[in-house]
Amino acid sequence: MKLKRVLIGLGLGIAGGLYLQKKLSSQYVPAEKALKTIKPVFLSYGNVTGTWIHSEPKWAELPDYEGDVYEGGFTVVEADNHTTNYSFILNAVNGELISAQIV
Repeated sequence: MKLKRVLIGLGLGIAGGLYLQKKLSSQYVPAEKALKTIKPVFLSYGNVTGTWIHSEPKWAELPDYEGDVYEGGFTVVEADNHTTNYSFILNAVNGELISAQIV
């Protein structure tokens, strides 16, 4: 009888740990998915020839947002063949574009 209780407790503990691990590790939108989501914004300026994004979120205190963010950038060749580099900040929780600027 004691072995049965130990096994039930062990099983519940493992199941609870796996559930918590999954919940905590999936609180952020994957960086690559967030990058693909906002790419159409920059495609409206021209042909996107390069992209980058930091894959680990970091804490930021911005005027309109405080929380975990991804930082990244796009290189765009515009219609007049002028190349422009943009940097951006994304909300790491939902992937929304917080800010973008020409660098």
